Amino acid sequence: SMSMIYITVGMPGVGKSLLIKAIMTSLAYSGVTFYIVKCSDVCSKYFGDSERFVGALFRKAKAMSPCLIILDEIDALFKER
Repeated sequence: SMSMIYITVGMPGVGKSLLIKAIMTSLAYSGVTFYIVKCSDVCSKYFGDSERFVGALFRKAKAMSPCLIILDEIDALFKER
């Protein structure tokens, strides 16, 4: 199986989400499973919870292959601490 990562970057309102929705629409009937995850929902204040969630997500995606994981608001993962 093949894995790819696509990252959309830009200011709010330039069409990043619209692009992702267009990709999802074009793949809707091809048997691809989609997981849309807001990164702010992944972040946990408890040690190891975020890593466990992401690990479980990727294991499930591998089992459901072909699968597309969409990490929305990824900038939330890289906030300054």
